[in-house]
Amino acid sequence: MSRPPKQSTTADAEPLTKLRRPERGRIVRIDGLEAEELAGFGLYNGTEIQVKQRFPSYIVQTDEAQLALEPAVARRIFVLRLE
Repeated sequence: MSRPPKQSTTADAEPLTKLRRPERGRIVRIDGLEAEELAGFGLYNGTEIQVKQRFPSYIVQTDEAQLALEPAVARRIFVLRLE
């Protein structure tokens, strides 16, 4: 008997810094004081992002924009990987 596919939960979330280029993820949590500022740029819970670059800063693509993030900020953005 085969098992149904595992459903992702917020407990499965990992920092954005764990995604490789060109992986995609859905934001489930943003820690720190930057959360409100990042929301102004379109990064908030539920936003799908794709990693375009990891060094020297993280470049992420949303439906609307491409944004550069310092590694310290990227570590506080938690995502669920998308297939």
